[in-house]
Amino acid sequence: MIDKQLPATAKLDFSGTWNLNTVLSAFSPAPAPSAQTEIITQIRDDFTVDFASTGDDGKQRYLYTLKLGGPETPLKPILNETSLVLISAKGEWRGNSIVVDAKISYQGYDGSLTSTYNLSPDGKTLIKTIAANTDFGDFDLKAVYDKAM
Repeated sequence: MIDKQLPATAKLDFSGTWNLNTVLSAFSPAPAPSAQTEIITQIRDDFTVDFASTGDDGKQRYLYTLKLGGPETPLKPILNETSLVLISAKGEWRGNSIVVDAKISYQGYDGSLTSTYNLSPDGKTLIKTIAANTDFGDFDLKAVYDKAM
């Protein structure tokens, strides 16, 4: 009898420059940014995010690399004028999605964000759903990004 192995499922590549589509995104009750970009570089399970956001509450920029399936990683902002601070994060594959669990501080209170990254079938749209858990309540956000060409 011949041993047939199933082919390994290829992981999606989320790499690219992603610009926020404010029309398709839903941030309420959180303040919506006026502009937001995520530059993602993915090499196997190394997931690097260069995140920049501008809005009425100020500017924010983080650059971090997570090892998907690896340990929790401390995060430090490059620029943060807002009351939201990302403290640490851990990422993993869940099917074809990348899920990042982050510890946060918002206005001095501890909380968490679970961000789930998904790609559209054509690879031109990145959808990031965010489940926030804070002392101010729990809420869901949706950020839709268009891939820069």
